[in-house]
Amino acid sequence: MSGRFRLSLPYLPLAVKFALAPILAVCLLGLVAMLGYSGLNRSAEEMRVVVDGNLQGGITLASIAGRMHQTVGTLYQVMTSHAAGLGETGATRRISALGSDIDAIIADIDRYRRDHADSGQQALLDQAIQELRTYKDAVDFVAGMLEIDFKSAATFLVPFDANYKRLTELIDAMIRATVADSVRRAENTTAAAERMQGTFLFCTAMAAVLVVVVSVQVGRRTT
Repeated sequence: MSGRFRLSLPYLPLAVKFALAPILAVCLLGLVAMLGYSGLNRSAEEMRVVVDGNLQGGITLASIAGRMHQTVGTLYQVMTSHAAGLGETGATRRISALGSDIDAIIADIDRYRRDHADSGQQALLDQAIQELRTYKDAVDFVAGMLEIDFKSAATFLVPFDANYKRLTELIDAMIRATVADSVRRAENTTAAAERMQGTFLFCTAMAAVLVVVVSVQVGRRTT
C-alpha cells in the first residue's frame, strides 16, 4: 500500500466496521421519518383548509342564504297582509327595517369575501353584493311608496325578483363549489396517505435489506 491510506472496508478499524450497519440503519430510518413527517404536514394542511376554510365558509354561506330567504319572505308576507287588509300595522316600518337586514347580509358577504374566498369567488361575491344593493334600493323605494300607492309599489318590486333569483343562484353555486372542493381535498389526502404508506413500507424494506447486506459484507471482511 506504500503508506497510502485506503478508505476501503478491509482497512477500516474494527469499531468502524461494526458501526456501519447501525449508522446506515439510523440514516435510513431518519429518511423514512422525514418522509412521514412531510406527508403528515401536507395532510394536516389539507384538513385545515377543509375544516377552517371550506366548512366554516360553507356554514357562513348557508346562513347568508337562509337570511336572504327570510328577508324576502318577510317582505312579501307584510305586503300580502297589507294588500288583504288583515290588520297589518307598521308595514312601512317593517319593510324599512328589512333594509338594515340587507345591509347586515352585505357586510357578512364582504367579510366572507375577505376571509375565505379565492380570486374566482371574489368576483362572484362582488356581483352578489351589487345585486343585494340593487334589491335594497328597491325595498327602500317600496317602503316609501307603500302607503301612497300600494299598487305602484308592488308593481315596481316585481322586476327585482330577477335580482333575488340571480343572487340565490350565485350563493347556491358557491356552496356546491365549496362542497366539491372539500370532497376533492379529502380524496387527495386519502390518496396521499396511501402513497405514503407504500413509500414507508418500501423504504423500511430497503433499509432492512441494506443493513443485512452491509452486515454480511462487514462479517466477511472481518473474518
